[in-house]
Amino acid sequence: VIEGFYGNPWTHTQRLRGIEHFADFGMNLFLLAPKDAAWQRLRWREPLSADFIADMRELLAAGARHAVNVSACVSPGLSVQYSDAADVAAVVAKFAQLAALGATHFGLLLDDIPDTLSNDDDIARYASVAHAHADFANRVRESLIALLPAAHLILCPMHYAGRGTEPYLQVMGDELHPQIELMWTGRDICSTYLDIADAVIFDRTTRRPPFYWDNYPVNDGAMARRLHIGPFHGREAGLHRYSAGLLANPMELFEASLLPLGTVGAYLWDT
Repeated sequence: VIEGFYGNPWTHTQRLRGIEHFADFGMNLFLLAPKDAAWQRLRWREPLSADFIADMRELLAAGARHAVNVSACVSPGLSVQYSDAADVAAVVAKFAQLAALGATHFGLLLDDIPDTLSNDDDIARYASVAHAHADFANRVRESLIALLPAAHLILCPMHYAGRGTEPYLQVMGDELHPQIELMWTGRDICSTYLDIADAVIFDRTTRRPPFYWDNYPVNDGAMARRLHIGPFHGREAGLHRYSAGLLANPMELFEASLLPLGTVGAYLWDT
């Protein structure tokens, strides 16, 4: 599960309860990435607060009891200077706070941001925003691995939906370190289906299998009046052999999300 929706983030109590349910569903990873949480997207250069660290310590302890890896993501793309070593250090410093608590998975999210470079130094250094993203992620990974050799870095790229052949993704394939996982939502932001054929195309382009950010059962934005409580469907049998993993993005509505998330877990165990 990736708590990656727009709207009110889940409460700490809901997250603790969620971990227990995710374990019952057979899931093993829970990433915090609420779009409207300032620590994650707007004030990403600031260290995580003492209160947040205390909550994360409790969440990681709960995750350890239930065999669920827990961590949080950073979304610097709205104000980052990709060429600036200080901004790399700011992201890694936040990851270091999580690593000190026992986290091993880290999400660098560059989604829903401007698709052009605006900083003069970045424009002078990079041929395109894709090259900037690959370089920035590689430098984050290098510093993170030096700190925690067992770290897993997952990148959500700017172009995270489509045919899997986009020029942006081709740059990722050419320049992104092969051990950085790359998120993808499939053909659409909210894909009605995910199949092996598209996964193979994505793999050929990016030189790595997709790590699916599956936008179900999320209902933020224009979908806010729709309640997604039906079962998981439209995902091909055997897809697990052609992907690096799958994260379901739930609704702001915690209790209602548990219904479809249970069916996601059933699919992941037996596609």
